[in-house]
Amino acid sequence: MEETIYIDTNVYLDYFWGRKDYLRDLGDFAFLVLRKSLDCRYKIVISDWLTFEMDKYIEKSKSNVLLEQLKAKNKIVNITRTKEDIKKAREISKEHPDDALHAILAKKAGAICVITRNLSHYAGTESIIDVKLPENL
Repeated sequence: MEETIYIDTNVYLDYFWGRKDYLRDLGDFAFLVLRKSLDCRYKIVISDWLTFEMDKYIEKSKSNVLLEQLKAKNKIVNITRTKEDIKKAREISKEHPDDALHAILAKKAGAICVITRNLSHYAGTESIIDVKLPENL
């Protein structure tokens, strides 16, 4: 049985924008996570919150190509946020409620972890779900 993961928006931005840090190509790490899913190792949670954030930064035509590939291989687990989820996220983190919401939605969808580049943004969510860098998946 495939495990389920939740990929934070910043990892998709690494992939689509080909972002780099001072030494590495972060887009390569993001690609490897997506490749593992397409190679039948993981299903990926796609929340309405994630797509809302992605739509602000990524051309819909580009993100749709990736989502269609994942959908064609039955790799997507959809989840929708509720008012209760949003309230709980705000209680967990005053600084990064958006990322706390990702953690809540990941857990709600049955994900084993959240994959993110911003580990510090998930402070306070440790009891909810495991959080990892893409290269540590």
